Amino acid sequence: MPHRTTPSLGARFAPPKRPQRMLAVALLAGVLFNQPFLRIFDRGASFGLGGVPLIYLYLFAAWALVIVLLVTVIEIR
Repeated sequence: MPHRTTPSLGARFAPPKRPQRMLAVALLAGVLFNQPFLRIFDRGASFGLGGVPLIYLYLFAAWALVIVLLVTVIEIR
């Protein structure tokens, strides 16, 4: 029997990098919602933008960033 070689699958059938990207987003979320970053933006109720404390703006912006990154990772092949 002749030796049969398998054709190269190439980048089209390469395994997805989704698990690594999901892990990176999870680690970023862990850093963003950890104590040092929260202390940076916790200036009290007197400091804020339009009467909204800065910590609330940071939490909503960081949460929105994590959601956008997760949607991007999940939807892109």
